[in-house]
Amino acid sequence: MMLSPYGYKTEYPPDYEDHMGMGEAFANAALAVNGTYYPYGVTYEIIYPASGTALDWGYDIGIKYSYSLELRDPKYSFLLPERFILPTAKETYAGMVASFLYMIDHP
Repeated sequence: MMLSPYGYKTEYPPDYEDHMGMGEAFANAALAVNGTYYPYGVTYEIIYPASGTALDWGYDIGIKYSYSLELRDPKYSFLLPERFILPTAKETYAGMVASFLYMIDHP
């Protein structure tokens, strides 16, 4: 899951369009690896209201692409079975490369 600002308020940040573009780039690249979809969006909407997050703090001090990445699979929480580690790493790598390329094209 690719989470972007804001978590502590309902308004969209000024860079919302670029955040969604980067999230989409990540999700599409990750999906192409093993067919696993990574949702993306504003923290407040995609999971729940969350205050005091590093991604909101980073964005508010000027880091345009401040985000939080949560890896698959939600049903295992933080105890991902060993058989999913390498596939998750490959998906994440592809997603991060796509995200970085998006950021380069949309400074």
